[in-house]
Amino acid sequence: MIMFQDGPAKGQNLMLKRAPRFLRVVEYAGFFDGLDQIEDIPNDQEWIHVYELQGAAGVVHMDTRGKGGSYWFPMASYALVNPQPADEEIRENPRWQNWCIEKAGQSK
Repeated sequence: MIMFQDGPAKGQNLMLKRAPRFLRVVEYAGFFDGLDQIEDIPNDQEWIHVYELQGAAGVVHMDTRGKGGSYWFPMASYALVNPQPADEEIRENPRWQNWCIEKAGQSK
């Protein structure tokens, strides 16, 4: 389960497959989703908010006992990146990946 400490997604809980260091969270019509997969892209109507992982991610196991199987999900907490990057830096995947690499290099 992915949780958000602040920003527009505060109070939202998302079930994602990955917990990357930087996560694009999209918002449209009051609904939120995380673009956690490498190939995920936002659509033109979505607002994009960038969050950063706080601490280490863990995992949680869900066993539905005969109702669909067993699942593993990351458990992590995210805080809004401030200042937010420009939309053109994060809307297209190659530019988003470059932004992540650059930002990671600045902070450690």
